[in-house]
Amino acid sequence: MYRKFSISFLCLFLALLLGCGALVYVIDPMFHYHAPWTPLPPVTTDERHQVGGIAENFDYDSILIGTSVTANFRASWFDEAFSCKTAKFTFPGGNFGEFIKALDMAYEDHEIQRVFWGLDTNLLTAFPQESTELLPDYLYNDNPWDDVEYLYNKDVLFRQIVSMLYAFRWDPVPTVDDLFAWENRYEWGPQAVMKVYGRPEPTPMMGSDIFSAETSANLQIILPYVQAHPETEFYFFIPPYSIVFWDRVYRRGTLEGTLAAQEAALQALAQCDNVHVYYPCAEEEVICDLEQYTDPIHYSPQVNQWITEEMASSSGLTPQEIPQAVEEMRQLAWNYPYEELFALYPPQLPPET
Repeated sequence: MYRKFSISFLCLFLALLLGCGALVYVIDPMFHYHAPWTPLPPVTTDERHQVGGIAENFDYDSILIGTSVTANFRASWFDEAFSCKTAKFTFPGGNFGEFIKALDMAYEDHEIQRVFWGLDTNLLTAFPQESTELLPDYLYNDNPWDDVEYLYNKDVLFRQIVSMLYAFRWDPVPTVDDLFAWENRYEWGPQAVMKVYGRPEPTPMMGSDIFSAETSANLQIILPYVQAHPETEFYFFIPPYSIVFWDRVYRRGTLEGTLAAQEAALQALAQCDNVHVYYPCAEEEVICDLEQYTDPIHYSPQVNQWITEEMASSSGLTPQEIPQAVEEMRQLAWNYPYEELFALYPPQLPPET
């Protein structure tokens, strides 16, 4: 009797184990084995667990890549504007190590025609980080044995899959096109921006070369990658941070260094035959409209869509046009009536020190 019970229990346990693994394999919220097979809405907020699967298993010929300021783009906008099929690789607080790892995976099995790359000013003016420690190895390597960490992951089973089932029945249904978009989770407008801004005390303006070493180090990663893929057209754009960001760098004394870093990056990239560069930063109607921002750097999907249209409507800046574009931003940043803005919308955080 005991032996029969033990065998029955073992068979039941194995059946449950196989069933759980099969359920994860079929629904596959991280796209580790395949693109979506079911009508269930995808998980859309777990970038570092999903980008590896997208890179390997989705059908695409173009890539949108960058940090959280690129997350509110829709791949379909690029598909329509450029007659391509786009996959989105975005990492909140991402670094060059993560970008390159995802791109390398894409190039293994895909012929990449275009890469749309958001080149954040905050990345350009900091030494490059190449760590990929935040990426789960079992979703980015070719070792099938460590897939047990995914197939029997309680978070995947009890949070991700359950949330997909719940959303399918009760919530507005997101699509793959909504992957990683976060605009519905935050407040927008001047008050939202000022809630997270502490205005720095004024500092004397420093030289334009203060970020030259950082910018050079970043370009030493980007340029060889671009040059190694002459078959791909790269579209680099510097995301348009708000006028509040420019107040910050102005008062920190790093304005000229920030502008110099941007110009140096644009000039270096523009020398490559397979590169288009865009500088939507100086568009006053955009960066001074705080209704389009949730903090000093993150802008709304309307701005994302405008950037897409701007890139589709021109071949980008020539090396001769870059200095004038940056000079327009310089004039705006130096001469903007900041005091009038902050009289209307006082910063809510203590001054930065």
